[in-house]
Amino acid sequence: MNILMIPNTTSWDTYLAFGKFLKKKNIKYKILVIHNNTKKIIKKLKTKKNIIINTEPNYYKIYENNFLLKSILLFYYGLKYYCYSKNLLNKYKFDKIITAGDRETPLKLSLLKFAKKKNIKVYNYFPGIIASPKMLLISRKGKKNFYISKNSLTYKIFKNYTFSQKKYNDIKILYYDKIHIYINKFFNILPKNPWIPAGGSSDYFLAENQIIKNHSLKLGCKKKIIVIGSLDQNYIQKSQTQKFKKKAKIAILLTQWLEHNLENLNEHQARNKLLCSLLHKYNLNNKYDVRLYLHPKQKINDYKWVKNYNIKISKKKLAQDFLNIDLILLSFSSSIVAWAIDYKIDIIIANIFREKHPIFHNKNIIYANNLIELNKALSTKLQNIRKKKNICITKNLFEENFLEVLKL
Repeated sequence: MNILMIPNTTSWDTYLAFGKFLKKKNIKYKILVIHNNTKKIIKKLKTKKNIIINTEPNYYKIYENNFLLKSILLFYYGLKYYCYSKNLLNKYKFDKIITAGDRETPLKLSLLKFAKKKNIKVYNYFPGIIASPKMLLISRKGKKNFYISKNSLTYKIFKNYTFSQKKYNDIKILYYDKIHIYINKFFNILPKNPWIPAGGSSDYFLAENQIIKNHSLKLGCKKKIIVIGSLDQNYIQKSQTQKFKKKAKIAILLTQWLEHNLENLNEHQARNKLLCSLLHKYNLNNKYDVRLYLHPKQKINDYKWVKNYNIKISKKKLAQDFLNIDLILLSFSSSIVAWAIDYKIDIIIANIFREKHPIFHNKNIIYANNLIELNKALSTKLQNIRKKKNICITKNLFEENFLEVLKL
């Protein structure tokens, strides 16, 4: 067996774990680094011979150029990665590919297109929630290179690659940049449907848990879905609960508007500080153990200001402390919500900026769509919060599941 793995910026640690596991089992593999942020994997993987580096440029910066320069650059990279992908698969003779997403950049699209021709099995494993159309629209907000008219030639050619906003039915939003999509079509690497999970050239969609599987089915995922677990769920299952807690623990997760290039620094901080100030108003720092858990893209130096609200920044990953948490407060829907449903942990989603629509529904979840609702939700949950002892699940099937999937 010979495996190629392609992580994204938030899944690199999972793919690192995959690599170490394959090494232990004496299975041949390579990890292709196509994002600068995933270069962290190089430092932690002792056998550097298993790393292939071919980082793609920041396409959003290319999109800012004038029409001619932008077209030349995008065609150059499209041709470069098309040729590179063909040569890479010919050189290493992979028979399995595991990728975090199958509908994104030219390098990945080209690789998976050639993999399909060579009958290489492709497993799409993206730990967490696969973005729905409504969530993807947020990342294109205000970027004019993704907006086209309903009467345009581009819309007539690429209708299946567009999505509508209810307020502006005459304006359509493309999944790809309006020049990039023509270049991707020229190289014949466009997926059938980029708006749904595993809408590209993958054979299997691997999900963290049954909840995310059900969510993906509702979005219209047509591939075979296999529940495999995740590295984070390994942490949850291995974590030890405290025998006694003086204070109930509240976990806070702040939205990554800045890290995902959705808002500037000032707007990003203003929104997150509004949430923290509300928590401070409830004097949570004295009554409860309140901790901020950072997303992999969030840097601790950018969030030291939370200490002004008497909120501690956790040194642990959320998953490592998960079973000790009594209440989770976050301002967006994510895979954390699916975990909370699984482990029956109360959660409040402060969706006061309406950035992401409700995805999961459960008796343990409260969606607060404005400050009044958020005040009420906090009052309700905090009155009922209990310092409960959680049941620690010790069964660990992630690696075994991973190996079984590779035998397909």
